[in-house]
Amino acid sequence: MLIKGKSKLIKDLSANTLQTLIVQIFSLLIFYLSSIYLNKEEFGEYSWLLAIATTIFTLLSFGMENIIVKKLVQETNHVIIVSIYFFHTLISSLLVFSLVLLLSSLQINSSYSHPLLLLIFAIAAINNVSSAFKICLIGLEKFSNLAILAAIANIIKLTLVLLLIYYHNFNLKNFTIVISVSSLIELVFSYFILSNKIGELIQPKMMQLEYFKIIRETTPQFGVIICDAALARLDWILLGTIATVSLTADYSFAYRIYESAKLPIIIVTPILLTRFTKLFIDPQSIDNRNTTEITDFFKLELFIVMQIPIVLCCCWTPLMDALTNNKYGAINETTFYLLAICIPIQALSNYLWSIGFAQGQFRFIFLIALGGAIINLSLNLILIPILFGVGAAISFLSTSLFQLFLYSKLIKQDKFSLPITSCLIAFINAFGVIIVCKYLIDNVWTKFFASCILSLTLALVTKQFNYKNIKNVLTNGA
Repeated sequence: MLIKGKSKLIKDLSANTLQTLIVQIFSLLIFYLSSIYLNKEEFGEYSWLLAIATTIFTLLSFGMENIIVKKLVQETNHVIIVSIYFFHTLISSLLVFSLVLLLSSLQINSSYSHPLLLLIFAIAAINNVSSAFKICLIGLEKFSNLAILAAIANIIKLTLVLLLIYYHNFNLKNFTIVISVSSLIELVFSYFILSNKIGELIQPKMMQLEYFKIIRETTPQFGVIICDAALARLDWILLGTIATVSLTADYSFAYRIYESAKLPIIIVTPILLTRFTKLFIDPQSIDNRNTTEITDFFKLELFIVMQIPIVLCCCWTPLMDALTNNKYGAINETTFYLLAICIPIQALSNYLWSIGFAQGQFRFIFLIALGGAIINLSLNLILIPILFGVGAAISFLSTSLFQLFLYSKLIKQDKFSLPITSCLIAFINAFGVIIVCKYLIDNVWTKFFASCILSLTLALVTKQFNYKNIKNVLTNGA
């Protein structure tokens, strides 16, 4: 089965880019406001508790997300798949929140952290269900509907946060209440948008035979989810436990900017996954044209992926110190640099992961995730007590490199493979731009524009991509 062409690719990229930009921009604004109006202790406490709640719900997903996307792409009976997934996320959310509510009610001396804990777990429970609806929309390739949903939900959320600031009521408890209310509104909108797309109101249904069939298919992914959950938030949890909430705040600020800097990866990954899945339905149909199109698409993606971390590495300290009144900036500069290196590494890993997942190489994906989790946990336990946030960042970078190495060795690449030479050139170009713009230019805005211009110039000179590559991607699809 060949991939749909120009109009489909451009439509999906445009819509997914729009919805991702909306989510990231609004989330970044809200994150910035919370980091400014909350002191480090409050910001660190919120980040730590949210990391714990998010990790628990990630584990309870059993790794079902990618299986659901794959089934919605391959099968036609969407109602059954959506209903089963709704059942799973709803039950897991209710069970976890009920347990937290019970544990909180057993506390004799209730402190401020207990109602905050309930609110944060309420947010995580609501997001768990609404995320299921959004994942189903991805599987149905309804990226334009995701963009509409993102706009509505985030405008409401930002408006409520701004009202707190306007009326001088911005504190940790009120901020958490606002986030929980806006999350509930997003849940309602996502429910009705998805119901409209499948043609009927969604009902949570177990459908025992089908449910356990999906669970069996998900089993190889469950180990991956356990390991990825540990990798994603283990550093936050350990920092809050071993160090202080203030140090957790410093690290979580740098990590949150790092997550926003991954924007192009977030945009491209679901599109690559659905396209690889379609191609590998009939591997014999894959020809040189498909390979060239995907390779050209990835080269262009890699260049775009590296631009945000390049600019931020050049401008980090003066920019962040100015934006946060010296609260965050120089204090976590090294932490961000280490995390920024992970971004292009993860772009390469995600590309190979998409190939492996589409080919059903779940065993190798699990082994890679398991190895990464073990290394990450071990390094965090060793380095966090000594180097705090920098130690956590070193652990994360080391794990990312280790996983990329394993992906390159274990994922079958007879149909598609990494363009190694282009990747090396991209890394060398990025390093050169950062050295020149960070150390030879003083003005922050000059750093910004010079890094963009120099990066593009080097990419064209070294033939990382050219007009022909871009035309090939847009004309034939990826």
